This record gives sequence, structure tokens and C-alpha cells, in this order.
Amino acid sequence: MRYTIEAQGLSCRDRELQTILIGICDPQPVAALGIHSVVRGQADLAVAWSSLNLEEMRHKCAQSTPSVVLMDKAFGINNISEIIRFWSEGTGPVAAVWGNTMSETDAVRLIQAGAKGILQKSIEPESLVRCFRAVSRGQVWIEEAVFRPRPRNLPRESRYGLTPRETEVFRLVRIGLSNNEIAEELGIRPGTVKIHLKHLYEKTGLRGRFQLAMARVQEPDSLEMTA
Repeated sequence: MRYTIEAQGLSCRDRELQTILIGICDPQPVAALGIHSVVRGQADLAVAWSSLNLEEMRHKCAQSTPSVVLMDKAFGINNISEIIRFWSEGTGPVAAVWGNTMSETDAVRLIQAGAKGILQKSIEPESLVRCFRAVSRGQVWIEEAVFRPRPRNLPRESRYGLTPRETEVFRLVRIGLSNNEIAEELGIRPGTVKIHLKHLYEKTGLRGRFQLAMARVQEPDSLEMTA
């Protein structure tokens, strides 16, 4: 038996000026029912439709494009990223991705593909509502539980005095290159890349590649580079 949820009455085109319409792509019907229950009491949110697979989702998006589409990570990072990139190049919906688990690597890849929301299925209902509102405005929403906590006392605006080489390594980390790829790009040894990364962590107070890669996404002014 198949379960779907469809918005009643007005079409996406008619309602988009007053309501944030949400499409749901999740293999578990109960997930769509749960989200529908969460947003039902919100005047500015409504579920447009739900789908159980990516093919059905594409078909429904072609018929009526919602404001936001929430996809389950279980459909595969590569498949989801390809769809998100396609949407980012045109007039597609804003993409958010959730899953029972979400690694830092997965989160970086999805954000780099163009996803605006990254969250776990254990998210609180109130946070899910805030996420839908934020990403519909083009903001990036990453649930705190996805990545390791930031150092509490890290200044929001600081001059870290990064060297030109450290700045270049930082830039390459942000676009998703591995240590070996960075070494090849800069003509240095992978061991030297590790040293530069160690200095970046020490100077910025950030911990791990994910926090380094996401620094400007979360706080655009947090890392000000100096020559």
C-alpha cells in the first residue's frame, strides 16, 4: 500500500506567495506523516506532496515545484548531490537532506553540492520548523549534532595571521580536496599539507576538516585572511 500526502486546494504556484511549500522524499511513509503533523499548525508552512523515491520526486517537482524539498540521505549521497546541483543551476527548489546518521564528510559534500539544510532525523520538531523557514530564505542550516562543537571562546571576528600558503590550503580544503589532491595542486608533499593544516587548527581554534571547510558557511567573517 502506498501513502502520499498532497496539499489540498491551491497549487504550489498559487500558494507560494503566502506559504512555504515542502516536498518530502523519504522511503518511510511515516516520515512524511510526521512532518505533515509538525507543520500543520504553522500558518506559513504546508506539505505540498510526498514521494517514496527519487524518480517519483522528480516527476512531482516537474508538475509543481515546492519551496523546499527534504530528502533522505538513504537514497545515496552521489544521487542526491547530482539532483541538488541540477536544481542549483536552474529554478529548482531549495534542498535539505536528513538521515538517521550524518557524517561530517557527508555534510561537506552535500553543502558543496548546494544543499541548504543538513540535519538528523532525531531533530526536534521546533528546530525542523526553523530549518524550513531558514533554508526557504536561502540561509544555510546545519544541525549542531552533525558536527563536533565549536570552541566556545572562539572570537567571531579575528585576524589569524595566516600565511599565503596556509590561506591557499584553507581555500582548497573548503572546495573539498583531500590532502593528496592539495599536495598535487600546490606542488608540495602530503606531509607538508598536514603541517599546514596543523597550523590552521592552532591559529583558528577549529578542530577537524569539517569545521575548517564550513567556517565561512556558518560565520562569513570569522576567518579574515592576511598576507
